[in-house]
Amino acid sequence: MSSWRGKASSADRVVFWVKPCHTPAIFDRKCLRMNTPSTAPVESDWEIASGPHSVAQGLSGIWSQRRLIPLLAKLSVKMAYQKAFFGMAWLFARPFIMALGATVVFRDALNIQTGVLPYPLFFLASLAVWIVFQRGIAWCTRGPNRYARIVTRYPVSRLMIVAICITPALVEGGTVFVCFLLAIGIYWMVDGVLFLEVSWKLLAIFPIFIFVMLLIWSITLFTGLWFIKVRDIWYAMRYGLTGLMFASPIYYPLSAVPAAYRDAMLLNPITSAVMAYRWALFGGDQPNLSALSAHIIFVGLVVIAGLRYFERKNGSVFDHL
Repeated sequence: MSSWRGKASSADRVVFWVKPCHTPAIFDRKCLRMNTPSTAPVESDWEIASGPHSVAQGLSGIWSQRRLIPLLAKLSVKMAYQKAFFGMAWLFARPFIMALGATVVFRDALNIQTGVLPYPLFFLASLAVWIVFQRGIAWCTRGPNRYARIVTRYPVSRLMIVAICITPALVEGGTVFVCFLLAIGIYWMVDGVLFLEVSWKLLAIFPIFIFVMLLIWSITLFTGLWFIKVRDIWYAMRYGLTGLMFASPIYYPLSAVPAAYRDAMLLNPITSAVMAYRWALFGGDQPNLSALSAHIIFVGLVVIAGLRYFERKNGSVFDHL
């Protein structure tokens, strides 16, 4: 049973817990109960203490409320598609529509070559990484504002709110991977060739996506707070992400880039993630391990800095909600 402890005015302790609820609103008032020990006066005053001010306390707050994670994750996915006419069907339609458009423009019109690998498979493999990154940035940046009613009414860990907003992005990335597997099966039945390399390299998919998740949080621990005060930050990020998409080897292999620009593209963490992901699926040339190692260290340091910044600033910033 997950509990929140408030800082009581007297020596008494006030404990909150979430009771299982089957109403559409997960955080309905009927689900939130207050319990005071039998020795505590009923009329005791209490107040919820301000948020933690250290990284360790922030992470321990997530752990103490870990049973809320499935509820919040389900809520975040439901909120993402609740007003769409076709609902979750868009998750499977979009990858094939984007693959068709990319094939016509980049393979047929611009003559981008991907060797023996069919271009639709090449693109779908790249798209899975990019969708998780791009949608994760979008959802986690706007997450605190979307969860304003929960954050301002209930003592939920604010750090957990930012972290859990990545769930719709992971769902979308998973559907792209399913579409990729369907395309692999179609090519296998039609051409008799299995382009997926079934080997131990497939295990590298999991650490690759963990790296992408850390990259998302390294950015949104800052932008999630900035967006609350300055909504224009999202417009700047949206245009920046569009440029970054074309500056990353999503629609084309790195070999199609002039040699003079390849080193500059390796500075992009998404380049390392995409190349490592394609290597895990198709084999071939290994990703640049030096660049990948540097990106892992850099992202880890930025995540730590982001956690410290979030815990120091979230108390004052969330007052603007």
